[in-house]
Amino acid sequence: MRHQGTRELLIQKAIDLFYESSYLKTPIRKITESLQVENTIIYYYFKSKDELLFSIINGITDELINTLEDIAERLDDPLERLRQMIYAHIVILKKRKKEVKIFVEDTDKLPEELLKKIKGKQSKIYEIYSHQFKRLLRTQRIKEYEIPVIIFSLFAMINWTYRWFREGGGLTIEDVANRTIQIFFHGILQEEE
Repeated sequence: MRHQGTRELLIQKAIDLFYESSYLKTPIRKITESLQVENTIIYYYFKSKDELLFSIINGITDELINTLEDIAERLDDPLERLRQMIYAHIVILKKRKKEVKIFVEDTDKLPEELLKKIKGKQSKIYEIYSHQFKRLLRTQRIKEYEIPVIIFSLFAMINWTYRWFREGGGLTIEDVANRTIQIFFHGILQEEE
């Protein structure tokens, strides 16, 4: 089984099992048994179960950072840039729901040295948004709220979407993204005169 895709198979199986049962309740043995391989193969690709969790969280974090940076580079209007960033941030749930849940619920289970790396990336996401809000404040397009309050309120709206959103319900994830943007912008945008 040691071929190019083995690492990815182990990650995907871990994602499925961590999503279903949680990181703490999923032993390495369950991952390898479900793939019908020896327990030791996982240690060929990962030093530990913690490193496997880190790989999952790191992957979704890197994808989000790359997406947000791409939007920030492509769009000139700061309000449209922010709108597209929030939209993309929520819609990532459509294809990566399991990883989003693991990111939100299990990041704190990482050992300190790996947690520090993820916190650095979380800070980068925060800074990408912070830069957008600072630009909007300078141009007086949003109300003068404290930027950390604005950002963490936005993150709360985005990060818990995975808990209540159900595919095939009354709204698509794109509808949810658009409604979230409308609600959020209604709260922070300056009134047009």
